[in-house]
Amino acid sequence: MIEQSTPPAMENPRTEGVCLHNLAWTHWTRGRFEEAAATAERAAASLQRAGAAEAGAGGALADATRARAAGDREAAADALDRAAAETGRNVEMVRPAWLTEEARALRTAAS
Repeated sequence: MIEQSTPPAMENPRTEGVCLHNLAWTHWTRGRFEEAAATAERAAASLQRAGAAEAGAGGALADATRARAAGDREAAADALDRAAAETGRNVEMVRPAWLTEEARALRTAAS
């Protein structure tokens, strides 16, 4: 019998935060907004623990997913714009242009 155990936590909170942020976006693109919000919150916590400049991006993405799940497209778009700005030029994270394009699409759909 194979015994399963919980994998150890990553020892690099910045890397963990970047990976979680990207996973949160993947959940978003699949319409899994609850999973996206929870994952983005974990990303924000990891990035904050690391003292990363992008720490606000995870929180903003979590705000966007909660707003989107509640049907508030305008608030979701505003939060996506914040997430894009907080991501900065970090090429390891979801491209800010993807976030701002989604924000534009949400605003168009809301009008």
